[in-house]
Amino acid sequence: MAETLRAAFPTFVAVRTHISEATVRVRRDERVLSYKELADVDALYSRAKTVADEARTQLRSFNYDLAVRRGQEAVELYIKSAFRFTGTEYPRSHDVGNAIYEVCQLLAQYGVTREAVARMILANSTMGLWRAPSFYGDERLNVAKVFSDKEAEIAIRYAEEVRTVCDKVRNQLYQRAASATK
Repeated sequence: MAETLRAAFPTFVAVRTHISEATVRVRRDERVLSYKELADVDALYSRAKTVADEARTQLRSFNYDLAVRRGQEAVELYIKSAFRFTGTEYPRSHDVGNAIYEVCQLLAQYGVTREAVARMILANSTMGLWRAPSFYGDERLNVAKVFSDKEAEIAIRYAEEVRTVCDKVRNQLYQRAASATK
């Protein structure tokens, strides 16, 4: 029966949600997640938000290296969340710039502009460069703290920019889940 429906209506697919056990039809190019699947990804998103809040706290406490470290971690977690929301495998390295290029078209389906993707790549690249010094300082010069308040603010701003991209994808997926359960 399902194969007959797919043949008769090729632009539609039946999706069964585990929570509502309701069958809904959605366009083939739209990703629809159940609320349980969204909650699983939201756990990672929530962790990113917590880490970004920790970065702000460290900035206010004048712990600039730790603020940069937490900002870098938040950027990475938000990017990982965006990948999971879009159903894309997240690479196992800290520099995911090339993988972000590969999902650019997919992110566009959620209203993410190429400029926002470029900023996300810039944030990831910059924070990747700052990662080791935020942990260890400059070991050759025996300087433990190398970052100022300005770099800490930049790290937090990058995390907020990547969160904005993630929010666009996340919000649309929640809207689709709500529509699918009606």
